[in-house]
Amino acid sequence: MANPFALATSLAVPLIGNANGTNYTMGREADQTGLVISAYGIGYAGSLPTTASIFQKGCAYLETDTGSNWVNVGTTASPSWHLIY
Repeated sequence: MANPFALATSLAVPLIGNANGTNYTMGREADQTGLVISAYGIGYAGSLPTTASIFQKGCAYLETDTGSNWVNVGTTASPSWHLIY
């Protein structure tokens, strides 16, 4: 069993992006299983990425172009983002 108190792994790599750079998602931290628990991105305007097997349930997401903060209330297989503020 994985240690639930293990320190998060710091990330500094793009997780999702496109060739013209108009939107992207960067991971900040991942849990011991490699799922992202903290991320940020630009260009989504309320439509955050829902790619399976990337975001842990409870992942915090900062939408940098609007300053909005989101949390994944869905699952790892099907992320569903809830606006906090």
